[in-house]
Amino acid sequence: MDRNYDPDFDALVRNVAGTSQTPARYLADEVEAIANELGVTYAVRDYFVGRDGREARADIIVGDPASPAVVVAVAGFDAPGWTLTYAQQEITTMARVHLPTTAALVVIDGAGWARRPGELRRVHRLHADGHIDGLYTGSSLDQFRDQLRQVS
Repeated sequence: MDRNYDPDFDALVRNVAGTSQTPARYLADEVEAIANELGVTYAVRDYFVGRDGREARADIIVGDPASPAVVVAVAGFDAPGWTLTYAQQEITTMARVHLPTTAALVVIDGAGWARRPGELRRVHRLHADGHIDGLYTGSSLDQFRDQLRQVS
């Protein structure tokens, strides 16, 4: 067996590539609609305070940005590689800054991610190592909704 084979990563690549027609803005709107539907108090595309008083950006912040219950990054891209690199760096910063009492969730989608497996693998590794609590694609928004309901 190939020791580099990771069935979870391979499934993630298939999922982001399979829903590649989802525009980034639509994906962000869908995630915000879920937060709205659940009736949680949230801020959109703002900064939150985390570990050691450091700030990081999140697309959805549930609760007070000074001590959030949940932070969510949304990255749907069929864009050039530099955009994906920037998105991956933002996700990494969010994952490293958030407090252990704050749930960190990530929703990604788009064929650009499948074309840039290095960035996708870094995001997947954050999830596999427990730095983010949930990793979803456009096709798994129902599971995202369930987890957001649980942690908020």
